[in-house]
Amino acid sequence: MKKQLMLLGGATLLTISASAQTEKGTVMLGLSGGNFGYSHNANSNGSNISASLSPSAGIFLLDNFLVGTRVNVDYSYFSQNTYTSTPITPYRYTHQGIGYGLGPFARYYVPSGSKHRFFAEAGVALYHSRFRAETKQQGEATVQQNSRNTYSGFHGAVGYNYFFTPNIALEATAGYYHTDLGQAYSGGNLRGQLGLSIFLQKRQPAAPQP
Repeated sequence: MKKQLMLLGGATLLTISASAQTEKGTVMLGLSGGNFGYSHNANSNGSNISASLSPSAGIFLLDNFLVGTRVNVDYSYFSQNTYTSTPITPYRYTHQGIGYGLGPFARYYVPSGSKHRFFAEAGVALYHSRFRAETKQQGEATVQQNSRNTYSGFHGAVGYNYFFTPNIALEATAGYYHTDLGQAYSGGNLRGQLGLSIFLQKRQPAAPQP
């Protein structure tokens, strides 16, 4: 009987601890990444590299309801060697870009006392990007092009947290991300990200001393 009571008490404490992870006043700090890729073309001796990182911070205004902001940083690089038709002269083309932005978001967690937590997220963002393209022929730059763009976007996603400690969780999200460049481009894509989140719970008031 005593053992059963201890097990019941432990399970109750675990449920309370898991629920407290998303209670009002808890602060969340996160870091996620996605779009990691590398490829190499042996025929053109070219490469393609891409990566994105997104640190974030938020606070639970209500139990299970969080609002926060995210910094988005994207990097891409593409290069290839090719040839002109007449005369046959090799040249190398490179394209390098970096983008960064800031986006508020809101997230709702499905109420649960488990270490497996699911949530839905929606947000908007404003981005700024810079691109540099260069063509080199016989080692000398022949064409250079620089461009800057500012654009907006929005997204909707679903996610999952696995709490391997009471305050630290692995995070996975997948959703639809839309980008609007005005007349230049408007479209969306499906994207997934993996990351790590830390939940800092508010301090409880100290019990009065007898």
